Amino acid sequence: MAIIKILVLILISLPALADVMNLNEFMPTRMEDSFNVKEKNVEFQVSSDFVNEDTDQIIFRENIRYGATQKLQLDLIGNQLSGGDETDSGEIEIGGQYMLIDELSVSPMVILPTGKGAKGIDSHLRFNNSFTLMGSTNTPMLQMHFNLDWGHNSQSQEGERTDHNLYLAGFSYKFNDSGSLLVDILREEQQNKGEETNVVELGTQYELGSHISWV
Repeated sequence: MAIIKILVLILISLPALADVMNLNEFMPTRMEDSFNVKEKNVEFQVSSDFVNEDTDQIIFRENIRYGATQKLQLDLIGNQLSGGDETDSGEIEIGGQYMLIDELSVSPMVILPTGKGAKGIDSHLRFNNSFTLMGSTNTPMLQMHFNLDWGHNSQSQEGERTDHNLYLAGFSYKFNDSGSLLVDILREEQQNKGEETNVVELGTQYELGSHISWV
């Protein structure tokens, strides 16, 4: 089965500068860092992901992230599907990220399905661990990241997992003041029992202006 993914992302950060070392899932890879949006700052992200599997499908994502406190970030994420049997369906994710200790955070999310065939409420619990290898925590140049994500399917059918995990390890490198390079490897348990995927991801973020990044 051939799978082709093309992702376009625009990130707008107000009032702070767009940060090319700020990592969020699907922006552009699955890798996340453990650091929050700065206190009282807001990030708005829009992305489009094209997937060529049995049917061409486009996933539109809109993310709003707010630094409520130094340790707490609040997240609101919307996903809409277009193409195939899932056209006009989607989901809304509500949650956040809390810094437990330096470089280790936990991110609980509640997922509410929307549109056609919407039923059940799913949940995710993610642990993110980041280490700064070059630079400082405030101005990192090279970081190593580890992610562990547990997902719960409240409406699992016969042959489907009720719980599934994702394991990820990777690096982010800031190659100049405006750009970063991301590389990671992940193993994910799929919804169907007995199915797992192993993926190597490569992505980049580049700052177009003081408040906008392009992926």
